[in-house]
Amino acid sequence: MPSTSSTVVTSNPFGETGSRLFMVRYILEVPIYILGLNSYVIYRFLRNKHKRFHESRMNRIITLLLFACLSWSVVSNARYFVWLFQGSTNIVHNTIFAFLSPVCLISILGTNLMLAMERFFVMQQKKDQDTKPFFLVVLGIVGLYVVVMLWIFSTSTSDDSVLPDSPLQAKIWIWSTALFYIATIISIISLYVVTYHHTRKVLRKYMQMNSGSYESSLLQKEAVLQIEKKVLLYSICFGCVVIACYLPELLMNGVIVMKLIDPYTQQDVLEVWKCVANVFLACDVVLTPLLVLFVGPKEVNDDDVEL
Repeated sequence: MPSTSSTVVTSNPFGETGSRLFMVRYILEVPIYILGLNSYVIYRFLRNKHKRFHESRMNRIITLLLFACLSWSVVSNARYFVWLFQGSTNIVHNTIFAFLSPVCLISILGTNLMLAMERFFVMQQKKDQDTKPFFLVVLGIVGLYVVVMLWIFSTSTSDDSVLPDSPLQAKIWIWSTALFYIATIISIISLYVVTYHHTRKVLRKYMQMNSGSYESSLLQKEAVLQIEKKVLLYSICFGCVVIACYLPELLMNGVIVMKLIDPYTQQDVLEVWKCVANVFLACDVVLTPLLVLFVGPKEVNDDDVEL
């Protein structure tokens, strides 16, 4: 009788289809993770923001996000190259990677959430000291998840570098990870939507209260539209990246947990889904740093506030 841990998708390829798609994953994912090792993005960001780094919480959060993406790239590259040269049968290596991988992914999602929170508080013009408890809560939840993962993989090995072999630990891994993923993604999307609508409302109200001459009104309207476009752009971009990169992984495990797909009789379907989900997940280590570098979020200048 199969164990609980085998009822959820793992990294082990099943059958001929799985083996072929695993090679496809190597070909697609390894170059993506190698691109994720590019520390130039972090260097350029810190160089441009060095003067305001210590006085800006947003810059510190962005730096943490970039380092989390870099860490995920390092861990993923190490895992693939260990498998390539030494095989995937070393239980010690697989257990270590099984612990590090979710910690890196949760760190990326957690810092993405803090970035969305900070942008929301900036547009609300809240002081850092007043909003600090919210960030401590997020850090506490991430820390709790890390402790749970540490307990899981210190009490159970992992044959596939993803799930613990013990049924109890596997069940805790599944539900704790799913809960964090779902709550974080919903929170990120909601924060960006609320931020955009709040910004739009404030800017419209400002225009009504400060209507002057025709020429002045046109200039103000143009400035307002430019700010709205920027806020809408980063909201859509960051929100879509989170959905695109993490939703396939969530859906894949969800349909198996809900028994909509039988992992024993529909292995070919499962392997295709697994390949797609892992490639999309890998893309986050490249897309997020590029968004930070070229799209934003940018800090609000005094001129923008005063229009």
